[in-house]
Amino acid sequence: MSDQRETTELEQLEKLILNIKGLEMDGDRKNALKERVLMKVGRARGEEPSTYFGSLIMAIRKVVSLVKLNMREKVVLKERIFALMDESSQRRFFFSNFLVFSRKLASIAMIFVLIFGFLTFWTVQTGVVRAATFTTLDSFDGIVLIKRGRGFVLARDGMNLKEGDRVVTANSSGAVIRYFDDSVSRLASDTDIVINKLYNPEDASVSSYVEVSLKNGTVWSKVLNLVEENSSFVVKVASTTASARRAAFNIELHGDMVEVGVFNHTVDFSAGESVDKVMSGEKIVVNVSSNDSGQKTKINDREKHDKWVSSNLESDRQYVNEVEERFLAAKLNALGIEKTSDVSFDKSLGENTVLLLTFDNVKQAQIELDLAERNFIAAQVKLTDVNLTEEERAGAESKFDEFGREMREFYQLIDDVSATDNEYADELSTYAEGKIMAHKKDLSVVLPDSPVYKARQMVDDLEFLVAEDDMEIASIKNSQAAEKLAVAEEVVGRGDLGLASEVLDDYKNDVTDAITMIDSLIEESDDKEKLVENVTENIGLLDTVSELSVAVDEVKSEVVELAKEAGMEDVNGVVLEPVDAGSEGDENENSSDGGGESENGNSDEIANPEPKSERLIDGPFGIKIKGDKPLSPLLQEIE
Repeated sequence: MSDQRETTELEQLEKLILNIKGLEMDGDRKNALKERVLMKVGRARGEEPSTYFGSLIMAIRKVVSLVKLNMREKVVLKERIFALMDESSQRRFFFSNFLVFSRKLASIAMIFVLIFGFLTFWTVQTGVVRAATFTTLDSFDGIVLIKRGRGFVLARDGMNLKEGDRVVTANSSGAVIRYFDDSVSRLASDTDIVINKLYNPEDASVSSYVEVSLKNGTVWSKVLNLVEENSSFVVKVASTTASARRAAFNIELHGDMVEVGVFNHTVDFSAGESVDKVMSGEKIVVNVSSNDSGQKTKINDREKHDKWVSSNLESDRQYVNEVEERFLAAKLNALGIEKTSDVSFDKSLGENTVLLLTFDNVKQAQIELDLAERNFIAAQVKLTDVNLTEEERAGAESKFDEFGREMREFYQLIDDVSATDNEYADELSTYAEGKIMAHKKDLSVVLPDSPVYKARQMVDDLEFLVAEDDMEIASIKNSQAAEKLAVAEEVVGRGDLGLASEVLDDYKNDVTDAITMIDSLIEESDDKEKLVENVTENIGLLDTVSELSVAVDEVKSEVVELAKEAGMEDVNGVVLEPVDAGSEGDENENSSDGGGESENGNSDEIANPEPKSERLIDGPFGIKIKGDKPLSPLLQEIE
């Protein structure tokens, strides 16, 4: 009976705590509250609080200050505390050496720790693993060598790669490199590349720079959406450079001839002082010995259906799905759960207590934003459950709106803070912008047929909060229009032309808004001129979704007319600029066959070549080589 009464008292105490509204207390009043709690505990024991609780509280607070727990561990911690109070024999929890007094006293001590100790280490776990920690040799087939330092070593699956490493594939071999920024490169046979730069600033979760040099052969690269403005994936070939933030492109180097073929979105190509934007469906060929700027032509049908190209496009689709699945697993881990059915949007007792006892308005707003972000992530996980009811789906999607509302309120708070403390306001702005851009990166692989696409749309809306003026808003509109065009191209590649047309309508709305805002900008400036140039290029990108020819013509006609009305005089020339078309089906010795005769590239797990009844011979580096074919010239040169 006594145990039941004490349990009831604890439940009543918990309800009282949860029902208490926020308090406004200065430091002196907080100290007075502490003293009153200690005095009452001391009277209950007939002892001086300072002598009885001094060492206990100091020990608890010292341990608490050193402990860093994730959400799951905190839940286990709370459960063990209650288990200790219900059954004194359960002493596995590390506080058991201290809490040997009565249950009532243990309850008071627990509340004391919650109030004055728990706050020192409680945080909301919202960080998600957004990219691979390392750059790795994801898979390979045949003979692949890695040069690190002075010598070559045989490749191993999952081998970490570093700046300065050289990767060489032999004849009938291939390799797949997965970079820390989630980009991927596939090397055909007889290919030689060097990893020049793998840069990821510690203070920027979405900023990255990858640079490799192609010394010989063929390399296909798939670059996922690099959302940060200064991020880039770069391939250097002799005196030329190809860079992208989102693209699928193939580069070949044979002798003095360099060919870059683009199969998704755009690549910026520079040769000498000239810079050209190569769009999806185009290629550029340069003779590096003559220092020319190259000739840009259309990729013909034979090249589009080349075995190397087709297999890499299919591998790209599989890879994007893998990245999305990996992000889902990371989100489950961040939430401290193992399956989607475990998702809960309710605040825990600890979270409610922290909110209750946080007296700083800015800190409280940060906690509220963290909690909303946690639910934003949880909702994405929840929506992947195919067994959801419509009510559950609507409830999960409402968490997207909740996150948007909390973020907007936080930016309003930043404006209020800036009136008295600009430096602190800048810190808060950086904190909030980091969240928005991190989620933009996370959701960059999500397509419109995904149940979490609404989360991506919400983040797009929130991105405008980081803009400081109308010029920046117009720039963001234009960038988002280009992203939607890339999404439409991805959807076309999956065969859903109807859905691609819907995305094209979204593109039209964004680019129309950008043009309208540019027209409203009265003051002329270099920034405005650059923005007009970017919008003009964006309109030209409509040709990348030529499969939607009728819809594209309608959209192009409408936005070009609007651009002319806005005084964008050069738009017509850029949009309608003809591109020299290579004759369909013509044989071209510089075509992007990328080792099309090779079996490489069917997927990231490269298929092994069929075994042949050929004898083994001892080759260089102690490697057994099948058949009596001479060693590839590339490996002979290395030797």
